[in-house]
Amino acid sequence: MCGVAQAGHADGVGSGDVSVFQKALAERLNDGPLQELTALRLRAANLARPGAGVVVALEARLSELEQLARAALDELQGIVHDLIGAASQRANLFVRLGELCDQFRATSGIDCRLSIVPADVRLAPPVDEVIHRAVSELLTNVRHHSQATVVEVTSQRRPDGAVAITVADNGIGLSTSARRRNPFVDGGFGLWSIEYRLGELGATLETENRAGLRVTVVVPARFVVPG
Repeated sequence: MCGVAQAGHADGVGSGDVSVFQKALAERLNDGPLQELTALRLRAANLARPGAGVVVALEARLSELEQLARAALDELQGIVHDLIGAASQRANLFVRLGELCDQFRATSGIDCRLSIVPADVRLAPPVDEVIHRAVSELLTNVRHHSQATVVEVTSQRRPDGAVAITVADNGIGLSTSARRRNPFVDGGFGLWSIEYRLGELGATLETENRAGLRVTVVVPARFVVPG
């Protein structure tokens, strides 16, 4: 909480500085406690699932733990959403994906090519935030594991109205065993955790190993804002 105390102590802070602070705090909440609570919830849900060999009393406690983690996640997500709204009229997802791609290119040295139709990513909140996070994590996977030189982020509207957002690289691909490994191995979540979070929205994740790795997030039509 040191960063909060320092930022909140400046008496003459202008509205622009407050906005920068609020956005930084929102990102800190999103990248810190939200990720830790997600790990806690996934671990509890995994241990409490039927057939896990857990005694009844412990199973009930784990179920309670999962519910507490869910409530904490909901509250923190609300805080992030409120901070983002207070900081500014936050840029739409199309603009933010462009910024994400520019930042990725600058920090990784990997060419990031964005080919997104703005209407495809006009999504209802908080779905847009989940999709932004998913694309960010997919790009992180490309940086750490793909050995790629180029990654493309594209969108496509499907016949049923769903939107497919694809992150495709020209790297070494991903083995089936790597994709399905325990999400807590090596301290990371990877594609397993992205798929889990998207599944709670009814969105899905498709992967294809062909001249690299193609990972597609499919957003149901009901979340796409018309217009």
